[in-house]
Order: sequence, then C-alpha cells, then structure tokens
Amino acid sequence: MSEYYLRKLEAIELKYFYKIIERDFASGEYPPLDALNNQIREGRQEGLVLCDGSDDFAYCFCAASPDHDYVLISLFAVFQKYRGQGIGSTFLEELHTRYAHKQALIVEVERPEDAHTAEERDKRLRRIAFYKKAGYRLIKGINYIIWGIPMHLMVLSINASPDSIDKRIKQIMQQIYCNAAGEQFMNKIQFK
Repeated sequence: MSEYYLRKLEAIELKYFYKIIERDFASGEYPPLDALNNQIREGRQEGLVLCDGSDDFAYCFCAASPDHDYVLISLFAVFQKYRGQGIGSTFLEELHTRYAHKQALIVEVERPEDAHTAEERDKRLRRIAFYKKAGYRLIKGINYIIWGIPMHLMVLSINASPDSIDKRIKQIMQQIYCNAAGEQFMNKIQFK
C-alpha cells in the first residue's frame, strides 16, 4: 500500500484543477477561477492534494486561516478512477491530522430532501453517510443556503464542544466566508 500525504496545490496547477472542479461539481458550487486564485494567493484558502509522490488521488480547498479556529472543507473530491477504494476516507484522516489544533472541521452537503431525482437523492445520502462514518454530525435546526443552494452543515468537533459550535454556527460560517470570499459576498450566505 502506498504512503499517502498531503501537498499544497501550487498556483500554477490551479487551471488544471479548475477543469476537474468544473466536471466534479455543479455550476454555482464553486467560485470563479480568478476569485479562487486570489483566495489562494492571499492565503484565505488553501488547495490540498492527496498524493503518494507519483500520483494525485484527491483534492479539496480549505478555508483555514491561521487567524480562525474553524476550517471549512470545500470542493472535496476523489479523482474518478480512484473512487470506491477508500481514498476519500484516507484523505479525511490526513485532513483531520493537519487541522488537529483547530476547534472543528465543517463541511457543507447538499440536502437530500431537495434533490430532483431519486439518483441525486441517493448520492446526497451516501455523501452524508460518508461524513458520518468519519465522525461528522449534522447540525440540526438550521436552514442554511449558500450561493442559492440549500445545504446541511456537518461538523467534526476537535477541540470545541458540540454545544458551543451549535450555538455559534451562524457566526462561525459568516466569519469563514467573510475571510475566504470577502465581505462583498456575504449576501451569498443565508440562515433562515
């Protein structure tokens, strides 16, 4: 078995990875290329790649500012040919180790109840089950929408209590997005 590790995505690779993002995610779920490039260049996001020294297996982008105690993992994907082989679980474990000093890790997952087809609903349910298996829990009692897409928030508490996260989740998410995307995009996040 290969020894996996995380490497930072280099700025020169972003155009290549962006084409993969466009294939892996629905339009509207990711920022424009120039915005993502600026976020990475300015240290507001970091692109991470799971690799073994010769091959890349998965990627994600994390809003993980050293000034903030919470990390939002976004655009988490395993390359198509490696899916179903445990790579995603390995990738999450590596991310958990990398951010072990943070208060919590947060992911956004599309709401199964809003899926348009049974296939889409099942895919969303599998995604939620994947994160639950890794120790994440759904935050209940919030109606969260980002970029016009209704989402559930899931969280892995590391150094913060679940109650403290639940009480502050709105503030935490606004802080993460304000730092990562900038205040001009704060109208894209909604809590109802």
